[in-house]
Amino acid sequence: MKKIFYELEPDLNPKVTGSDYPQCYKFIRKVSLDTPRSIYDTHTEVVEKNRFPDFKPQLSVLKFAGRAKPTDFVSTVVFDSPFVTKHVLSALSDLDFGEHRIYPLRLYYRLSPRLYFYVAILAVDTFKYIQWEKSQFYKTMTAFANSDLDSIYEKKLESIKFHNETEYLDYFRPLEVPQAETLVVSKDFPIHRDYLTLQNLCETFVSKRFIDAVKANNLTGLEFGRKIEIVTEDD
Repeated sequence: MKKIFYELEPDLNPKVTGSDYPQCYKFIRKVSLDTPRSIYDTHTEVVEKNRFPDFKPQLSVLKFAGRAKPTDFVSTVVFDSPFVTKHVLSALSDLDFGEHRIYPLRLYYRLSPRLYFYVAILAVDTFKYIQWEKSQFYKTMTAFANSDLDSIYEKKLESIKFHNETEYLDYFRPLEVPQAETLVVSKDFPIHRDYLTLQNLCETFVSKRFIDAVKANNLTGLEFGRKIEIVTEDD
């Protein structure tokens, strides 16, 4: 089976999300890395340890930055996944997100609380499935489209092959990151999902079904970047 996924990116258009990025990076009260059950504590469990917390997270501490605008998907200071509105949960309810939990929270906009949700989605252990010699990667280099510092982008260079995960991990250099173009994976890979956080590749991709649902419901706050092809090895 072959399936095309698209890289998930935050919308940086100031007319949509405002001129502050991320949209939520300030707290309504003091929160530290050592605060129990905090946003940092939750991040450690879900993102770093790839498991759900065994405590009730206390997430209602963030507020929108002064020049940020509320959207359906909100970029935050900690989470790799955005906070979302109830409209998002309803619009995307038929999609496959794999193992996940939903936590309600309040985001403060001009001192007024608004209901949002954090969808904690466990990442896929990519290295468990990837067939290295059959997969295709390419080199990238951090570059600027023009003299504007905000014009930074990843410039695509030549193709590169890896024979195992050690070669891949050893490749990383300052300002150079290998990107997957075609991933060949074992047949047990959850290719049916519509939202994939590839744990070891540090990237999140979504299906065409996800994009269609976002556009059909006029959901704001997201953009979609480069394509990646995922192929199960039984093809």
